[in-house]
Amino acid sequence: MRYVGADTMSMTLNSKIRTRRPGEWPLFDSDLPVNPRMHFGSFANGIRYAWMDNANPRNRCHLRLYVQIGSVAEEERERGMAHMLEHLCFNGTAQFPPGQLMHWFQKHGMVFGADTNAYTGFYQTVYMLDLPRTSAALMAEGAAVLRDFATGLRVTDETLASEKRVIDAEEVENRSAELRILKTALDSEFRGSRIARRLPIGIRAVRAKWTPADVANFYNKWYRPENFIIIAAGDFRGGSPLPLLRRTFGNIYKPAAARAAPPVPGGDRRSKFFAWIHDAELATANVSIASVRPWETRVSKKANLHEALALQFARQMFNIRLDELVKHKNCKLLQSSVSDVRESSIMMGTCLEEGEAIAASCDPRDWKEALAACERELRRVRLYGFGDHEFRLVKMQAVLDLDEMVVRESNKTTQEYISEIVAATEAGRIPRSASVNHTLFAPLMASITKEDCHRAYEAAWARGRLAVGGGGNIHLGGSAERAIRNIYEKSARTPVDAPQARNASVFAYASDGSRPGKILKTIRHDEFGVREVAFANGVRAFIKKTNFQKNQIYISTQIGLGRSSIAPRETGIVYVAGETFLPCGLRKHGFDEIRSLLAGRNAQLDWEIEEQSFHFSAATTRRDLKFQFELMHAYLTDPGFREEGFREFRDQMSFDYKQHLMTPDGVLQAQFLKDLYRGDARWSTPAHDDARRVTLAGIKKWLSRALAQGPFDVAVVGDLDINDTIDALRRTFGRVARREKSARAAGGTTRFAKPGFYKYRSDSEIRKAHIKIIFPATDGIDVDAARRIDFLAGVLNERLRVALRDVLGAAYAPEAGAEMSLIYPGDGYIFIEVVCDPRKKDNIIKKCLEAVGDFTMNPPSASEVNKLKKAALTHLRDARRTNEYWISTLAHALRRERGFADLRSELVDLRKLQASEIAAYASQYLRPARAVIGCAESNGQGTNNKEK
Repeated sequence: MRYVGADTMSMTLNSKIRTRRPGEWPLFDSDLPVNPRMHFGSFANGIRYAWMDNANPRNRCHLRLYVQIGSVAEEERERGMAHMLEHLCFNGTAQFPPGQLMHWFQKHGMVFGADTNAYTGFYQTVYMLDLPRTSAALMAEGAAVLRDFATGLRVTDETLASEKRVIDAEEVENRSAELRILKTALDSEFRGSRIARRLPIGIRAVRAKWTPADVANFYNKWYRPENFIIIAAGDFRGGSPLPLLRRTFGNIYKPAAARAAPPVPGGDRRSKFFAWIHDAELATANVSIASVRPWETRVSKKANLHEALALQFARQMFNIRLDELVKHKNCKLLQSSVSDVRESSIMMGTCLEEGEAIAASCDPRDWKEALAACERELRRVRLYGFGDHEFRLVKMQAVLDLDEMVVRESNKTTQEYISEIVAATEAGRIPRSASVNHTLFAPLMASITKEDCHRAYEAAWARGRLAVGGGGNIHLGGSAERAIRNIYEKSARTPVDAPQARNASVFAYASDGSRPGKILKTIRHDEFGVREVAFANGVRAFIKKTNFQKNQIYISTQIGLGRSSIAPRETGIVYVAGETFLPCGLRKHGFDEIRSLLAGRNAQLDWEIEEQSFHFSAATTRRDLKFQFELMHAYLTDPGFREEGFREFRDQMSFDYKQHLMTPDGVLQAQFLKDLYRGDARWSTPAHDDARRVTLAGIKKWLSRALAQGPFDVAVVGDLDINDTIDALRRTFGRVARREKSARAAGGTTRFAKPGFYKYRSDSEIRKAHIKIIFPATDGIDVDAARRIDFLAGVLNERLRVALRDVLGAAYAPEAGAEMSLIYPGDGYIFIEVVCDPRKKDNIIKKCLEAVGDFTMNPPSASEVNKLKKAALTHLRDARRTNEYWISTLAHALRRERGFADLRSELVDLRKLQASEIAAYASQYLRPARAVIGCAESNGQGTNNKEK
């Protein structure tokens, strides 16, 4: 390939140049101001670029090669070729012969998947490279890697055959009822369009015929400068990467022959506007009503902002109404929501339709009633609009979000900015600064009315063609179109009333500062910037002030013993209580009322029943910290246990179980893990019958005692004021009933099943096998051992990737990892998980065991360990600059006697880690004879039975 030098045509959006040239960004067509920190331009050879200097995280650089060619460009004999190129670029280029690129990644402490990856869509292929440092030398090497992807692909018979096998395995792993339904839906909606016949992964029989010459022809035709966009964002320390990008990409040769125009995918080609998709493996039915029109390519402009905001508000208000509707006792909808068809098209990558839609899931027997309910609620909105209460909630939250964006913009991550640049490339969005957004939208939010939202929503529905349909395991046959039309038209003749007005609620759990909790002592852990506070009632708190993210505060509370307080025979209650506790609301406020009270506040609440505690977590701000503690305190001291929240989950649960147990993964979770623990079901999905027997009264009895008496710890991290935080804690958690100092977990020492093979089947027509191989190890109580076992699993993971994916090509994403309990002595294991074609399962299990056995002859080498250490140190360095890391770490430290000692040793221990230590743990635990193997297989003949 010939290269010629070229000057650049720098076209940052700060300039006054507005004449469109080939290769220029469509952003120039908008009158909206682009974020001035982002620079967009193009080189004379047609390559476009975008770059941005951002120091969060520090000393990191993110590079992207965006190729504006995807599966739509393929001819019939090329189906899947764009995706194949994505694979092949990592397995043989001019600078990196097969296998060498992975060594380059590891040399620099990068992990495939986490730091480098790629994806292919209908219209694009994107290569991602996240460099661990922004040194000039490494950035130059990283840019050269992407240039090699763009111009230096080398394909041999061997590499092509290898990647064919990998993509075959990827296709197997992706098999699902959902994918099958997507294919049917695309064919129904876009028949005659290339989209309907161009899923990026391609067709196995087609790719089996390809030769290296076929691939080279496609590559040379489409991988050319006019189709390339280079994106660079990172900590450039006030400098610019543009000279590097110019040197690396500005001189790529532009072929003299004109670029071939990518094929037009075709517009809206719906074959039917009343349609039903039958699939026997769907647990629930889905119905939808939409107003659709052909996709219009456009960029955002100021004149469109008012209507866009009104439509956004309308959809949000409608979704609030639907969320409340599904909680009604006689409602036939399990879930329901409205959406923007344009945004859905962007997310799917089809970009063929836009419009509005309402969709719902239901019991297949109730599909007619569900469709009618959607029609009635849609008509109710179109006739009567929205209420003051709905409008107030949405507007308050929007104003808050707009203000928060300004406060937090200085701490936005480079990954977030990269996403905005990619969205500008794919969807015509204009990446704006938060201050500009505030200037644009604050006046609109102040002036917009609920009537504006009603008019905009009605106009949006009136612009398109009606499309009504659904899908499920109800077979309507040839009468589907007539049946759906009849149900829809019959419902449309039924009168609907205006929605009832709602009044705002007043929070009933405001804290009383007259009787704050008593503090016994405070301890300063200056090494970590942590303040420890011990209250007289036994509650203990760790508080850490950070400057990682402006106006962001994370809270984590751990109460009682969580899952470990339940006997093995009672595991159903853990699952049901975990899903229903928050939706059951408070005694004085239902869940919908709570959502109303949260409007205009930066407050939220998550709940999870973990192995060692009941866990509340939240994210808030200084302004709303006190309210956030009050809300958490209310759930702790006065939970509602309301019937509507419990009923909503129970209505959905049976369908979730049916869908889950239809898959090999679901069967493995439900049955193999139970067999692994010799019948103890606390680590597996509980049996459906066990979950169905759970009552609201039973949940109330269990949780009320546990939350009222169990040990209580809280961690608070973020942009906080120490004194204000302590005061808020004293007014809430410092006043709760006295806590137990400690409690014992139920169940005793773990007993694993003996080595052996457990085989299961799932009822599905999709041929897939899910393998899980367990090697019993030890618990995570000894942190030194836990760290080394976890590292050993990382070594095994890398060896499996080479053995199963790169060499054998039989698995797309084999995984190895470790699970270790923090409270049960002896409860821990190293695992291998592989999804594959059932016909290959025996060979894959054999290869996995061979890889494990190989540790005896080839223990982890210093080079092998050092490569993984370098990557781990980079990710730990970045993690320690985040609130997420510290809230997790401090919550962990609160429950361990050696908490701060473990934290102190983390970085030092990783740095001094030796290959001999990892080899010792491999010798102890990784032996094929110790394997407990579970394999769940689906082939259409299964009966969910176990074969031992």
